[in-house]
Amino acid sequence: ESISKYYVTKLSEVPNYNFTEGSYTISKDGSNTKITLKTDNDDYHNIQVSGTIPNGGWITIEKNAVKEGQVQIGEYCVVINNGTVGEATKETCPSEKQYSPTACDNPNLDIHEDWFAFDSTTGTITGFSDSYINGGEYSSDLIIPCQIDGVDVKTIGEEAFFSDKYGYPASANISSAVKKIVVLDGAETIGNLSFELFEYFENLIIGNGVKDIGNEAFYHSQNLKNLTLGNSVQTIGKNAFTNGYDSLVEELVIPDSVTYIGEHAFYDWTNVKKLKLGSSLKTIGKEAFSHFSKIQQLELPSNLETIEEGAFYDLENLKELSGIRFNGEVKLNSY
Repeated sequence: ESISKYYVTKLSEVPNYNFTEGSYTISKDGSNTKITLKTDNDDYHNIQVSGTIPNGGWITIEKNAVKEGQVQIGEYCVVINNGTVGEATKETCPSEKQYSPTACDNPNLDIHEDWFAFDSTTGTITGFSDSYINGGEYSSDLIIPCQIDGVDVKTIGEEAFFSDKYGYPASANISSAVKKIVVLDGAETIGNLSFELFEYFENLIIGNGVKDIGNEAFYHSQNLKNLTLGNSVQTIGKNAFTNGYDSLVEELVIPDSVTYIGEHAFYDWTNVKKLKLGSSLKTIGKEAFSHFSKIQQLELPSNLETIEEGAFYDLENLKELSGIRFNGEVKLNSY
C-alpha cells in the first residue's frame, strides 16, 4: 500500500470527527477508519494501535496535543517533535528512550573524563590531561562531560584548548583530528579563547546548560558545517565564531534566550542563507553579521535596543527586511 494513501492532518480539517477528552478513539467515517488523538497532558507520549488502516484512512493529531513522542498505527509511525507532527513513515517507532545529544545521562555517548585537566575546586576544565597529550592517539569527537570524578563541570576555562599550550606536533595533530565538539548540558560558561586550538571541526553542539560563550571561543570556525546553540545561551562574545568564510552552514538559528551578540561574533559567514534571530535579543555588536552575502530575508526581533555600526554590512542579496517593531529608545547605527 502506498504511503500516499495515509494522511496526517489537523483535527479541525477532518469532517464528522469525534474524540474522547484526554485519550484517543477509533471510529468510522463512511468506509474509512479514523484515528483521532487529543490530550492536554503528557500521559500519551507513546500510543500504539494494533492492526492496519485501509486505503483512505486518517491519522489525525490535533495541533499541540502532543509536544514530544510518537504514535504507531500498524506498520506506520508518526513522530511528534516539539509540537510538530511529522510525516507517516512505514517503520516501527523507536521503543527505547530517546536521549538528547547533549543530555548528561545519555548512555550512547563515548565520554572520557580522563582526557581533561580539571580544577575540582572551581569546576573548571583547564585543558587536556598530560596522559591524553602524551598518548599520541586523538579522537575525532571531543565531548565535554557534565562531571569529572563526581564533581560538576561548570566552566571550560579561558585558553583551555589553546594552540600554544601543547607544542608541536601534538597541537597540530589534535587540531586536525577533531571533527566534532559537543558541550554537554552541565557546563555554564565557555571561556575566552577556550577552543582556539581547533581549526578543522565540522560539527559543534552546545548544550542547554551553557549561558555565556566567551570572546574568540571558537575563533577558527571556517570548516563548520553544523552549529547547534543550546536554549540557555544568553551572551555570545566578541569574535566568538569569527573566520567562518569557508563555513558551509546555510541556516543560523540564534536561540530566544540570547540577549547579547558581540562584535564580529559571526563575521564573514558568507554561505548562510537563512538567519533567525531570537526574540530576546537586545544588542548586536559591530559587524556581528557582516558579509552574510547570501541572506535574502531578515526579520529583526522587537526587543532590539542597540544595533552597532556595520552589524549587517554587505548583505548584498537582501531583498526583504521586516519585523522592525522596536520598543523604547533604540541606538541604530549604519547597517
